[in-house]
Amino acid sequence: MPFIAAVAAGDVPDGIRVPLLALLGDISIGASYIASDGSHAGSLGYDVGVLVTESLAASTKRLSTIRTPKLSAFIHAIQSLLVQATDERRDAVESAIDLALTPPATP
Repeated sequence: MPFIAAVAAGDVPDGIRVPLLALLGDISIGASYIASDGSHAGSLGYDVGVLVTESLAASTKRLSTIRTPKLSAFIHAIQSLLVQATDERRDAVESAIDLALTPPATP
């Protein structure tokens, strides 16, 4: 994940950056679900979810260089989900993914 974040934060066009951010968003959602047996449903095995969350948290720091308003909001939604996994915050990440992947309307 740090490599994906580094590429997304680098000097790349949005056509590359946005899908990478969507991937990080989907990973953050998957890692936020805890199964009834205590494992993370979006991750395979015990403690994998914790490792994914820690890696995402470290990776989102790299993304702070992105200044595009809708992408900054997207990154903030991922960071909020990492702080506290709630359905509302998962929905916010999903909405941010949808908004980022929706092409701008042409006049």
